[in-house]
Amino acid sequence: MSKTMRSSKPPVVVVVGQTPPPFHGQAIMIQMLLDGPLPDVKLHHVRMSFSDNMDQVGRFQLSKLWHLVYLIVCIAKARIQFGAAILYYPPAGPNRVPVFRDIVLLLSTRWMFRKTVFHFQASGVSELIPKLPLPIRILAQWAYSKPDVAIQLSPLTTPDATYFKARKICTVPNAAYDLSSQFVRSRDAAADTEPARILYVGTVCEAKGMLVLLDACSQLKTWGSRFHLDVVGSFQPSQFSTAVQACIKDRDLTEHVTIHGQKTGDSKWNMFANADMFCFPSHYESEGFPCVLVEAMCFSLPVVSTRWRGIPSIVEEDLTGYLVDTGDSKALALQLQRLILDPIAARKMGIAGRERFESKLSSTKHLEQMRQIFLELSPG
Repeated sequence: MSKTMRSSKPPVVVVVGQTPPPFHGQAIMIQMLLDGPLPDVKLHHVRMSFSDNMDQVGRFQLSKLWHLVYLIVCIAKARIQFGAAILYYPPAGPNRVPVFRDIVLLLSTRWMFRKTVFHFQASGVSELIPKLPLPIRILAQWAYSKPDVAIQLSPLTTPDATYFKARKICTVPNAAYDLSSQFVRSRDAAADTEPARILYVGTVCEAKGMLVLLDACSQLKTWGSRFHLDVVGSFQPSQFSTAVQACIKDRDLTEHVTIHGQKTGDSKWNMFANADMFCFPSHYESEGFPCVLVEAMCFSLPVVSTRWRGIPSIVEEDLTGYLVDTGDSKALALQLQRLILDPIAARKMGIAGRERFESKLSSTKHLEQMRQIFLELSPG
């Protein structure tokens, strides 16, 4: 009989992590985990709130020190109050301030728990650690070393779990709720007669490829392509909006690009429902398994993205979309042009993406994988 079948007591897990706002992949996935359902697993959330918006993410602020102390107290309290044996924690990406935070928090609390689960939602911390001063490297190894389970999003992400000698490594892809049936697609009838709608959703920053995408749009305009780009998301940093607006003006793209800002809920999903294709040319250093690509596939959108981190494990090249090298605006424009000129092929790719979503990337499958991980850690 399996260990999960022998277990008489449900595992009790303290989940430490950010939930929206701000809206980004890690926060969205932690919220999904907490919302469940996870039968036979008890979760108790200690919410990180170091950042109220994307402009604060990864930046030092004095108030964050006080919040760090508060978090440590809350974790200790949850451990005692609920008798939790498992600590669930999403380690930082390759950014010094969050790594220093992790070191203090984990060294202060990890010893209280019998088991530790690290969920590497952000990718690349193992690339930063060797660059730190020796005393910090030693502390980082103590903080991160040998988790009982390390969850990676894809075999193609940076080998953070291997670097920290995890006792067990599980691959659990990010997911999305299946909401597409609740929104009417207006583009199927209009796509042949109106400009193609290209959608970008995500943090609007240079590392997510926004300037590369605008360069590609400039090339599409030169070729006479009929298109319109919708950009949804908050700027990081906020001053980056100046560079984006200048780029749009310099390339005479005002009539071809709309900056919508942050959208959530139905207004966000309506953007997916009214798009013809999704473009995400990211080379973001912490990128792991972008949730927005899963959401696009849920809405049957063909995807044009980059060969970066875990993205090729989401987008099947030439089947559900196209992939280009990072920073290559001409290649990006060429692949967008292929979809614009052949809407029938684009729809077929979107359908294939939808099938992949249903078979591998639904919230139901994700939560069941997470449930099994926690059950296998139960003392029985």
